[in-house]
Amino acid sequence: MKEELARKIGELADALRETDEYKRLLAAREEVEGREAAKLMLEDIQRKQAALQQAAAEGKDVEELEEAFRKAVTVANYNPYVRELMEAELVFADLFFRVEAALAHAVSKGEPPAKSSSRLWVPGRGSSNP
Repeated sequence: MKEELARKIGELADALRETDEYKRLLAAREEVEGREAAKLMLEDIQRKQAALQQAAAEGKDVEELEEAFRKAVTVANYNPYVRELMEAELVFADLFFRVEAALAHAVSKGEPPAKSSSRLWVPGRGSSNP
């Protein structure tokens, strides 16, 4: 990778780390790490998610695994620390998506993004976010 591009990526990463969304995510992660019950719930969700993804990749029936994952997420949502972490992750992911869409728009040399009611990015259509 060219040195200039690597420098710009570092600047973008620095800017992302300064956002309220990223700071909220870090605080939520630290809060979960400091609370054993929340930490165990999160680890359970992650294990179930990994098992679900692996089974799906192998073409196996995932109905039972999906249900177990959904139940784990539902239970974890009752824990305010895990819920805050999951919300913070979604908010940061949305910010990251908007940055990616803006970058794609800028790379396309200012071609206007396609208008759509969906937030789904489709190759060649640009971003649906204005």
